[in-house]
Amino acid sequence: MTKLVRTTMTRRSSTAVAATIAAVAFFTAACGSDSDKTDPEKTATGASSATSSVSVGGKALDAKFETKCAKDGGTTVMTLLDAENATYGVLTVSAIIDESGTVQTAGIAGSEGGSNGLPYTAGFAPGLPGGSASAKQDGNTFVVTGEGIGARDGSNPTETSSFEITFACESVIGG
Repeated sequence: MTKLVRTTMTRRSSTAVAATIAAVAFFTAACGSDSDKTDPEKTATGASSATSSVSVGGKALDAKFETKCAKDGGTTVMTLLDAENATYGVLTVSAIIDESGTVQTAGIAGSEGGSNGLPYTAGFAPGLPGGSASAKQDGNTFVVTGEGIGARDGSNPTETSSFEITFACESVIGG
């Protein structure tokens, strides 16, 4: 019974993260171009040196992200992509924030890098156990912090970790 619960929880958390990332990728695919890459010398206002970044469990993920941000109505959708990450393979990070500033989903997924040959995943979505998230906005820079569930360790599929994601959007399409 325990193995069934672990397998079910792993599938649910992996599915939630994957669904979030797929939705965000689909939404932003038509909204940006390669010119939207984060420039470390610019912030949302072009003044200082904010860059997109991710940390999980207090450990920064080493990545060179392409940042895409779009707004549709009151929903802001943001993605980070490092398609050739040395540790995590295709590393995708996303978040969806509604008009009240509430984080609807946040996900971090790598095609590799989890334990025992699993993909690397961590994320938050309402209804998943052990998670919470909040967002702060300063111009076009969004910082999403919280705790999410992940499938990084096959022996502990309900493992939770803290995360902090900075989306330094050069621009917000539709915003």
